[in-house]
Amino acid sequence: VFSLFSKKGAKGMASSSSAASSSSSINAAKPQSSPSIDMEDRLRGALWAFFAGDALSAPTHWYYSGLRQIVGDYGHEIRDYTKPRYHLQGSILNKSNLNGGGRSSYGSNKVGGADGTTIIGDIINHGKKDLWDPKEQIHYHATLEKGENTLEVELARVLMKSIVATDGKFDADHFRQA
Repeated sequence: VFSLFSKKGAKGMASSSSAASSSSSINAAKPQSSPSIDMEDRLRGALWAFFAGDALSAPTHWYYSGLRQIVGDYGHEIRDYTKPRYHLQGSILNKSNLNGGGRSSYGSNKVGGADGTTIIGDIINHGKKDLWDPKEQIHYHATLEKGENTLEVELARVLMKSIVATDGKFDADHFRQA
């Protein structure tokens, strides 16, 4: 995504004109602020934090007992990118409806559309339907490697690329095809 931003380079730096050289050395070496560069830097920083924060927090998604729970499951505090555990005691992933939003009852996850197709496993999350097994308690991000982003952030990345490709405008059809 960051390659989608233009590089401003040294544009906006103070020049070495005679007016600048007559100023104090502190003022002459100081870059001139440009609102567009400042905004781009802020946006870039926010996106890096968004991507890194998501990857750092994925192992503790749905952890509500704080450090005690983290140390109990991982054996130590998490201070770096970490692969999420496979099992998560108390996970409600297995209660999610394979055919849409919300929760489902025990047997309803086994039935898909008229042809047996389910949204989870057939349309998205291909080959991962078993993670929703009602007898299991699987971590929401069990299939991620350490440092990998969640689905939500991957979708945000696709959305950003789509908006850049459509000259800064949201186009639902373009986003769906991206």
